[in-house]
Amino acid sequence: MSLIKKICLGFLIVLLLLIGGLAYLLGTTSGLHTVINGAARWVPGLDIAGVSGGWRDLTLKGVKYQMPGVTVNAGQFHLSLDLSCFKRSSLCVNALTAQDVDVVVKTKEMTPSAPVEETGEPTTNLSTPYPITLRMLALNNVKVSVDDTAISLGEFRTGAQWQERALTLLPTKISSLLIALPKTPQNPLPEAVQPVVEVAKKVGEKVDEAAKPAPQPEEKPLGETLKELFAKPLLPDLPDIRLPLDITVKEISGEQLRLTGDTEVLITSLLLQASTKDQHIQLDNFDVKSPQGTLSARGRRRWPATGRWRWWRTAR
Repeated sequence: MSLIKKICLGFLIVLLLLIGGLAYLLGTTSGLHTVINGAARWVPGLDIAGVSGGWRDLTLKGVKYQMPGVTVNAGQFHLSLDLSCFKRSSLCVNALTAQDVDVVVKTKEMTPSAPVEETGEPTTNLSTPYPITLRMLALNNVKVSVDDTAISLGEFRTGAQWQERALTLLPTKISSLLIALPKTPQNPLPEAVQPVVEVAKKVGEKVDEAAKPAPQPEEKPLGETLKELFAKPLLPDLPDIRLPLDITVKEISGEQLRLTGDTEVLITSLLLQASTKDQHIQLDNFDVKSPQGTLSARGRRRWPATGRWRWWRTAR
């Protein structure tokens, strides 16, 4: 056997061994567990308490990850793939879920990242060569803390389908969302400056009392105020915009959405249905209910702006 044939045969054997090893690691349950456990050993700050199942029913328990300024704890992570979709040249994810997730971010402790150079032109077309389907994405009992801002989420459930440039968001549910923003301190100035500020306030109050009050214009009725508001364009003239995706939002429903801080907002229920295509935006349904009242709106718009929003709205 010539030297060239020996080299080719050796290269072929090595290639077959690599393919076989890769097929074992990714195609079998034991091989997949080996890869995941190896990642937990080799990735700094990553720890996984338990692994079970294969690609059709993979479950990770007790997942922890820590890096400077970021700490992540997840009670359970679940992934389920539909392997039969590969025969149709598509990717199908049956379920991607996470529960009991706790994320703490302290920006002062994070390593500064390198500045990102801005690209010359924005992306005007984003498409996938193979259809991608995510049948269920679910998050349960999630808590996120970023410095003094706290976010808690009871349940988030959605799904998506992406083919070429058409992205469809399946019925989505959000419940028990709380965003707690830090309150502005009453005395943000140093203590040494506070006496001077108090004296200035008292002098200002005396000047205001001595000054003649200016005549106040009569308050317009609420109906006239709303007519004037919607008679004007709600958005200024915008440049020519082409969205990179055609997005269809079948339904987003929310319950008990709350924002706290200097101002408190409570939305008892929310419903949104909308779609975009090229330069057209269609708002099919937008309903908001809160203790302060209700709001319903529908409308459409095209870019570049050829006129005002076409709105149908009801407010109480």
